[in-house]
Amino acid sequence: MTIPSFERRQERRLMKKIHVINFRYFGDALISASLSVRIRELWPDAHITYLVFDSVEGVLEGIETIDEILTVPERPGKWEQFRWMVAHWNNYDLAFVTQTGTRPGLYGFFMAQERIGFTPGFSKRNWWKKMLLTKHVQEVPGPKIIQFDSLLTATGAEPAKAPYVPQPHAQLPAEACFDVPYVVVHAMPRFAYKAWAPHNWSALIRRLNGAGLKVVLTGSGNIAEVEAIKAIVPDGANAVILAGKLSFGQTAELIAHSQGFVGPDTGTTHVASSTGVPIVTLFGPSNPNVWGPWVKGQTEPFKNTNDGMPQRMGNVILLQKHCKCLGAMGCLNRRDSHSDCLNALTMDEVWSALKELRIVP
Repeated sequence: MTIPSFERRQERRLMKKIHVINFRYFGDALISASLSVRIRELWPDAHITYLVFDSVEGVLEGIETIDEILTVPERPGKWEQFRWMVAHWNNYDLAFVTQTGTRPGLYGFFMAQERIGFTPGFSKRNWWKKMLLTKHVQEVPGPKIIQFDSLLTATGAEPAKAPYVPQPHAQLPAEACFDVPYVVVHAMPRFAYKAWAPHNWSALIRRLNGAGLKVVLTGSGNIAEVEAIKAIVPDGANAVILAGKLSFGQTAELIAHSQGFVGPDTGTTHVASSTGVPIVTLFGPSNPNVWGPWVKGQTEPFKNTNDGMPQRMGNVILLQKHCKCLGAMGCLNRRDSHSDCLNALTMDEVWSALKELRIVP
């Protein structure tokens, strides 16, 4: 399918207002920022706007290739949503719609003259969703960053050789500035099935201190999460808890000045990957081929081998034991489940990865 009007605009480089719609959560929204880098290369003078849920706006903080961020509630009333879309009717020349759901498709239809998005499947119930787009891209398996880039190749652009996630930026408060070497630890993922055992985190903090490194713990401001983080910090440890005190941009700056980062499959690990510091990430049943970190200069994804062997890509080591429930939400296939594969990951294996990356001596 071709779009003559789009091709004419591209030839004359008149694409002035470009819109990216991403209605997912922190990690996915940040990965979608890779599109803004490519859009800026293709249309240097374009005004690039992102539309995301209001709860995840902060993950795009200070990204230089994004000019404007619009937000909507995650669960708006239908009338409220309709009025908002009508108020933004045809404000944009082009929208990249990064999900196949009804809401992102509708927002794209109302807000942009031309819309490129993923084909929403072939069921009879989806026929009308295809009408919301002016050009369709077949979604392929693999890393989200490459899936998103395929939306741009639909414009005639060459595939990116090394797409990357840009770093959020924000000035650090005084309490997050340290004059000694430190490692950032993000221990608490959003869901339990992605979590390493608390006693392992405690042991890691002790070992890092023993190696002469301060530990700085990040996380959300959720009361239960903050209490869980406090519980893993040993008495007398050289550790600072900044959970709930930093924005995503500030968290990125904190990590960028650190010796390295340790964390599970979580949005903050993708923030860390944007900074270029050494990273050790602990994966359970999540598919590393889709959700593994992606750093600047990386040209191929982590593999979904499920053989229990560590994988290294540049400054990132991904640890994942053989998982009998790969792709599910833990052993019970629910968000509050345990994951035997994560429980099998030992402190010594994590420490070996830290040594390989020279985070510790």
